[in-house]
Amino acid sequence: MSYDPHANPPPGYGSGPQQPPPSWWASIPWWIRGLVAALLVLGIQVLWKQANPENQVYVSCQPGLTEFQCSVEHRRGNDEINACWDLALICQSGERQSAHACQVVHSGATVVRPVPVSEFRNFAACQATAAHVENLVLTAQ
Repeated sequence: MSYDPHANPPPGYGSGPQQPPPSWWASIPWWIRGLVAALLVLGIQVLWKQANPENQVYVSCQPGLTEFQCSVEHRRGNDEINACWDLALICQSGERQSAHACQVVHSGATVVRPVPVSEFRNFAACQATAAHVENLVLTAQ
């Protein structure tokens, strides 16, 4: 059998190197891939901003005539923290009212954050029998 370089190749032989089919990622338009990559980077940054579990912040609130004085104490950790919480009141009628507040506190520091009674829906109608801090969320700055 003689070999003719101009003849068709025998079955099973290609006419050159074969390219693998494109991956599923490569088949997605470039602008969608860019958007997914940007969202992934943003998500990683948000996760990094979460407070280190080593951080500890204590919030306590004392009532006053026109506002509550909330003491925000950074007890442990090295991160600057944005602490957010709800100050909940239990009224004599059984109704619950709450006000939301946030305060940035540096490592080892204590900051007083006033929470005006005007932050509550109807403070004048509430004869509070109890008040407590709840839903404390710490975020690294």
